[in-house]
Amino acid sequence: MVLIEEVRTIAAPYMANGVELVAIARQPERGLYQAGLRHADAWQRTGNCRLFIDMRNGKAPRIFNPRAGEYVDRFPATLFPLHSGQPGGPAVKWLIASGAVHFYRYYYLVTAQEKTSGGVSA
Repeated sequence: MVLIEEVRTIAAPYMANGVELVAIARQPERGLYQAGLRHADAWQRTGNCRLFIDMRNGKAPRIFNPRAGEYVDRFPATLFPLHSGQPGGPAVKWLIASGAVHFYRYYYLVTAQEKTSGGVSA
């Protein structure tokens, strides 16, 4: 049985050329540890590579790197910064959030008026 403290040692061969270990998750229902690795040029704070380590024998059966995979892996990885609001920082996050609130308020008020007036007249 591999202890969580040993995961750093098992992941060490994968941490070359500026790659660092940023997270370790324990998944006992799957019998795995998941180590998050981040390249020096990565844009995700949580790391962009996942190293899966078997809890029973300490072997690494799989490493998932969306940037080195097929198009179906690279496309969602490219969209992640947009989804998480990373480009532009906090100012852009506030701008998008306030735009969403204003859109919701406008949509709610217009639909409420249509319901009370019996629909839109042509």
